[in-house]
Amino acid sequence: METIGPRIVFRRKLLGLKGKELAERVGCHPPDISDWEKSKNIPSVESLIKLARALETTETWLVSGENPETSAKDRGNPELRQMPVDNSGGGRDNSSMTQWEHEMIQDKNQIIALQKEKIRGLEERLAKLEGEKGRKTSKKPTG
Repeated sequence: METIGPRIVFRRKLLGLKGKELAERVGCHPPDISDWEKSKNIPSVESLIKLARALETTETWLVSGENPETSAKDRGNPELRQMPVDNSGGGRDNSSMTQWEHEMIQDKNQIIALQKEKIRGLEERLAKLEGEKGRKTSKKPTG
């Protein structure tokens, strides 16, 4: 399992899920799951996070095949452990979160902020283009 696709298939089958069921858990379309499993596309970071939760594993394992706990020990960081999966949506005591979990949340928040910034930029460009279009159409000669 050298790519993310076979690992998605492996976890989905291990959990007894159909592609459609996994898509519902992730909040995407079934063809997205199929494309990811066939390695035609890779999930966005946001989808990867949801996919890991739905497959009851970690983003690290999906992307690299490595167990975060094992790879952390290899790097001399025994504090890092595999992130527990909580699909209930209920809150957890923040004091029990590991450094790795904090970093994942920070990364997610940074990605969301960047996406919002991109959206604002696109909205500004669209408004500018619409303004230019309005000026061009109002300059048409009459007659």
